[in-house]
Amino acid sequence: MPEMSKRDLILNSAFEIFRTKGFHNAKIEEIAKNAGIGKGTVYEYFSGKKEIFEESFIRNVEMGLQEVHEIFVSELSFKEKLAKFLKYKYNIITVHTSLAEVFFAQGDLISKRVKDVFLKNMGKHTLDVIRLIEQGIDEGLIRKTVDKEILCSCIMGLSNHYIGMVMFKAGGKEPDYGYIVDQVLEGFGEKEDCNEN
Repeated sequence: MPEMSKRDLILNSAFEIFRTKGFHNAKIEEIAKNAGIGKGTVYEYFSGKKEIFEESFIRNVEMGLQEVHEIFVSELSFKEKLAKFLKYKYNIITVHTSLAEVFFAQGDLISKRVKDVFLKNMGKHTLDVIRLIEQGIDEGLIRKTVDKEILCSCIMGLSNHYIGMVMFKAGGKEPDYGYIVDQVLEGFGEKEDCNEN
């Protein structure tokens, strides 16, 4: 088996073990067994559990954000991209949220490297959302004077907070993505009556 494949096998296994058991309850033996390899093989690729923990988190953050990036650079319309992005977040939120909760609960284990990688990737993700907003402006769906940073924060909040909240409240029933997109585009303020003096 090629070296990268075996390394990826370990990281896939570790992701599942850490997600379900947390850092302190996870054992190298379990990770190895779940990966179908010997414990010694794990140490050929990683120095220990902390390194595996960090690498599995980084790898899954990067893979997830790459999948999201592919939505944003596709040929879809603004509405289609936003709906597909929200659907993607809905589909992965339980897996990635649980790992993120486990990860950030272990504050003492978060190295500067992990923080740097996380912030760099979140910066790229923010740029993708800003470009999506610019596409919406180009398509005439969003006003040209919009504050892109505020709208970006609203979209990020929808994708993280609102979608997660809906998922838990609705017991796994998917939201109406078209309705959510329409709400973003319609805004939330009362429309002024143009005929009033």
